[in-house]
Amino acid sequence: MNKQLPVMVFAAVIVLLAGAVSYAQYAPIDGKWVVVNGPASYESLGVCLDEKSLERLLIILQRGDKQDFEQALESFRILRVKNHFHAVVLQENVYEGTARVLILDGLHRGFSGWIPLGWLRDNHRRPAFSTI
Repeated sequence: MNKQLPVMVFAAVIVLLAGAVSYAQYAPIDGKWVVVNGPASYESLGVCLDEKSLERLLIILQRGDKQDFEQALESFRILRVKNHFHAVVLQENVYEGTARVLILDGLHRGFSGWIPLGWLRDNHRRPAFSTI
């Protein structure tokens, strides 16, 4: 038993450290100012006004068909915005891979909508807005 105790303590420390690292990868970014970075080859992105439109847009993005993507941006349920626009994250759905953002610049400034969560990469170090 005495020989097993150090091994069990070491294993517990490893598990705790691994959990902390895993959690840090998915730290919430709700309320943070972000730059939305879509695919590099796209000049325009789509911010969907509802989740159903986002599902349709995600299917088009998975197929990689740029012409279908451009046609989808003509929809009344999708706002056309420039790639690399500024926004505030209103809601983050990690398991669904979606986020609801408030657009901060451009023609649709002040509107909110849904985007793929992957477009928010590299934004975890940005400051959060405070309600104080």
